[in-house]
Amino acid sequence: MAFERARSNEQKELRLKQIKDATMHLYNTVVYQDISMASIAKELDFTRGNLYKYYATKEEILLDVLSDKINVWHQNLVTAMTYIPVDDIKQFSRIWAEVTDESKDFLKLFSILFSIIERNVSIEKLTLFKKEILTSNMATANLIKEKFPNMSDENIMNFLSLQISTIVGLYPLSNPSELQQQAIKNSGYPYTSPCFLTTFKNFLETLLISYT
Repeated sequence: MAFERARSNEQKELRLKQIKDATMHLYNTVVYQDISMASIAKELDFTRGNLYKYYATKEEILLDVLSDKINVWHQNLVTAMTYIPVDDIKQFSRIWAEVTDESKDFLKLFSILFSIIERNVSIEKLTLFKKEILTSNMATANLIKEKFPNMSDENIMNFLSLQISTIVGLYPLSNPSELQQQAIKNSGYPYTSPCFLTTFKNFLETLLISYT
């Protein structure tokens, strides 16, 4: 697409969406190290100078993408939980795990959020993201409270924190790269990647039992 300066809020939002979509296309098709502001600009038929008018790094773009994905994940979770009975640990865990497992871009980005993305953005961008995460967490906490009214606020926040930590570690383990798979095969190491959905569901169920 030929670059044209965005002159209205609607045009700016469209331009940001185009940038985010192009970056995620690259993220899903090439190795992370091969993604650069130059390759993103080329994907968009922008100059790098024009791209830098919107973002300073590829990680700042991905941070905005993840913010969008978290909002979608939360809304899907709310919708899927609508008819789950109160205090039904098994159904709650299953739905939570299924909605999360279906959110592939969310999982891919969250797994590198703390180790890569957050380390390569401005303090202003990261602060704004943290504020958005706080708002999302409070909304998700309200959902948990609705389904488990006797769970303490402390345990709800612990649940949210631990499920995030589990996603960060479990998703990469469940989805090794071709290089990692070949190395495992070559080494003769007796390792089988865990199923993300099943492992995550069982973890959530165990956590809820301990917290309720």
